[in-house]
Amino acid sequence: MYISTWIIVAMIIAGIYFYSRSKKNGLNLRAENESLTVEEMWKRASENMAEVLSKSPNLENYLQDERDMVKAMERDMMRLRERFKHDPKKQLEIAQDWMAYSHAVERVKFSREWLDVDMKSTAYDSHEERTKEAYVTIQEVAKRVEEMLGQDSSSKFVHDKLKRKAQAVEEVFAERREKEKKDKQK
Repeated sequence: MYISTWIIVAMIIAGIYFYSRSKKNGLNLRAENESLTVEEMWKRASENMAEVLSKSPNLENYLQDERDMVKAMERDMMRLRERFKHDPKKQLEIAQDWMAYSHAVERVKFSREWLDVDMKSTAYDSHEERTKEAYVTIQEVAKRVEEMLGQDSSSKFVHDKLKRKAQAVEEVFAERREKEKKDKQK
């Protein structure tokens, strides 16, 4: 009885922690982008990156993909920033993409942390729903960056590796959904 009380207390604390982080992660980037300077966007992207790189107890190896993503994209964004340093319009686009990308990776990290403590049977479906838009943002920004940099892109290797992993995960999810459908029919 005593141990189960501590588990409930720990889950409540984790719930409060993740709820407060979800409020922070719910920012509407598009509305805010209009009033931010390029330097402010780069600063915000750096803050998002720092959050992704921050330590998560018991999940260190589990969250390495997100760390690899932001580190590789940071190199690509610095390269683009230097390449287009005389084009203010392009600088603004690059800064917006970098801020959106880093924020999307931060949302994925947050969702994966939440998935680790979510005990509901719908945890994976919730995770998929929470990260759907973030993954699209990550993929589209990566595609634009890879088109601009070509062979110079650091993130292409990371994203190719993650695509293979994502395909394997999607196969597992599909099998799980199929099994759940069969179980419901019985």
